[in-house]
Amino acid sequence: MNKPLYRLTRDYAGVQVKRGNSKKVYVLDDEAEEPLVLVKANTLLVELDEEKVLTPGKETVKPMGRFYATAETIDPYHLVLDVLDFDAVSYVGTH
Repeated sequence: MNKPLYRLTRDYAGVQVKRGNSKKVYVLDDEAEEPLVLVKANTLLVELDEEKVLTPGKETVKPMGRFYATAETIDPYHLVLDVLDFDAVSYVGTH
């Protein structure tokens, strides 16, 4: 099934994660040199619906807004954003 695809409308903070054993799980990358990064405007994103974001200790992280992950990346690494201002993303189609 295709997922809605979004474009980031401005620079936004994100964290580096790695895919877990399941495609439905992202784990915060505790080995990243710089886990907190600035994600550039125009980056393509997918909204995380059923997917979970976990700490390295496997505790679930709850979003303050909505979680989005980078659509174009090198697996298993992704960037996850907790978007509070929904003007920061715009719908562009399906992925």
